[in-house]
Amino acid sequence: MLSILYLYEDCKLLHFSKSGTSIEPVQDYHEFQEEVTEYFSALADGTYTFFSLIGAGSPFSERLYLVYGGEGATTDYYQFAVVIKGAEAMTPR
Repeated sequence: MLSILYLYEDCKLLHFSKSGTSIEPVQDYHEFQEEVTEYFSALADGTYTFFSLIGAGSPFSERLYLVYGGEGATTDYYQFAVVIKGAEAMTPR
């Protein structure tokens, strides 16, 4: 199984509800994830940046980072991370 951690900075989404649709900012689920997004975003060099967390000597294979309240190593949960910056919401037709 392959797992990818998606991190959003200044992105918007199209929200659907019973009363209609609205465009809203993408929000982190937990304060911890906000810190992770800031860290990776500082390293990201474009709108979409793909990070590999696996490989020889990777600290993510040895310790738990990026996961709130888990056990083991980061790569037990995620093998890659993608930073998405400034994405606009899709629009309904």
